[in-house]
Amino acid sequence: MRNEILVPGGQGRATRVETGQVLEIINVQGKQVCDLIAFNVEDFAEHLSPSHTRSILGRVTLGLGDCLYTNTRAAIFEIEEDMVGSHDTLIAACDYRRYELDYGLPGHRNCRANFAEALEPYGIGYLQVPDPINLFQNTPVGADGSLGMEVSAAQTGDKVVLRASMDALIAVSACPQDQNPINNWEVTDIRLLVRDPS
Repeated sequence: MRNEILVPGGQGRATRVETGQVLEIINVQGKQVCDLIAFNVEDFAEHLSPSHTRSILGRVTLGLGDCLYTNTRAAIFEIEEDMVGSHDTLIAACDYRRYELDYGLPGHRNCRANFAEALEPYGIGYLQVPDPINLFQNTPVGADGSLGMEVSAAQTGDKVVLRASMDALIAVSACPQDQNPINNWEVTDIRLLVRDPS
């Protein structure tokens, strides 16, 4: 089984990934951040949790072979391949208020709204969207604890490959942030590939 989805820059998409299947998240043109959220299909109250993942791993960074964990401390994905090695587990999804308060741009497309649009068929609303893991995002932590917003290190075709540890509903947003450098000031596409293991 193979399911391929193009996520246009600045938009979001959702799909199912079954236990044991592989999810490839591919940076089509490079430099594009991809916010990822996920839910246990048996109970949407259980979801991918960056804070629980950090707590279990004992660090804010992700590495090859690491699992991503839910808010019940269950593994939901394992990182099988990572061509970039720089991802963010700290920053909330951008939202309407972020663009309005920080940039004076009411109504700007944003990751939280992208998730809500993609998940509407599943009954998951805007305020139910959990914090994401921001793949390909370069967020250095300064010695004083400050968070940087640097250009993504992802190059054309770079990808992260995750193996599902449970039946999951995932949603991604090709982050529409064009007001700071994380996407190199240009919003581009992300490609998803869900496939059975080789």
